[in-house]
This record gives sequence, structure tokens and C-alpha cells, in this order.
Amino acid sequence: MKRPIWKRILVGVIAGTIFSLWIAGVFLSVFESIELPTEEMLNEITFGSMFIMAMFYALPIFLLLGVPGSIIVDSWLQKRNSQWKNVKRIFIGFLTYAIGGIVVGVISSVIIVFHPQAALLGGILGTSGGIAYWGVLQIVNFIGARNEPAV
Repeated sequence: MKRPIWKRILVGVIAGTIFSLWIAGVFLSVFESIELPTEEMLNEITFGSMFIMAMFYALPIFLLLGVPGSIIVDSWLQKRNSQWKNVKRIFIGFLTYAIGGIVVGVISSVIIVFHPQAALLGGILGTSGGIAYWGVLQIVNFIGARNEPAV
């Protein structure tokens, strides 16, 4: 099933937003649990500012790497679709998007931060981003399948 590119971009924006909300919550809880040099720094770090910073990171990654990666993964899965049962196809799709998220996360973290140790954090964040993209894509596919006319 071939999807128009605008649906993939929409999935990237929605998944990037969900991912940014999650990242903002995680990082904000980390900042609240550590001792910062001054107490004023903690007052300046808000959920909204963390969300905006996460969006500046996540949206370009989701749109520039996630959408083309999704096209590649879906074409690979489509070639093997006929030989797999539905549960196996969903599980393999989930794993493929998670592995793709690891690859995209590691590459983008090393490129952005210029430090090899950023690869571990990038892999963890990339996995969650890939799973978020996969989940939103499944919802869009389900809604789209319900709205298609019967042949």
C-alpha cells in the first residue's frame, strides 16, 4: 500500500511533536533531580522551553531522516509482506522501525554534537523516536483503511 508523501510528512510532524513532549518531560525531571549551580537556573527551565528546544532538534530529524527512512523500510516490508502473517508482519515492522530509529539517532547525535559518546544517548532517543513514528503510522494506516471505499 503506497502512501502519499504528505501523509508521511504529517506522520513525521505528529510523531516529532509527541517525541518532543516526551523528551521535554524526561529532561525537565532530570534537571529537577540534579543540583544546578544556581537556583535561578531551575526557575528559567520550563516545560515549554524544553519542548521548544526538543522540537528544534526533533522535527528536522523526523522530516529529513525519518520520512525517507520510512519509505525505505516500508518498501522493504512490502516486498516480504505476502510471506508473513499479520502478527509477524506487525512485529517485524515494529523492530525495523526501532532499529531504523537507532541508526538515525546515532548518526544525528554524532553529527550534531560531534562527540562519539553521544551515540549511546542518540541510540536510546532514536529508538523511542522510531517507535513513536511507527505508532503514529499504524494509527494513520488504521484510520485510512477504515475510510477507503470497498472494492
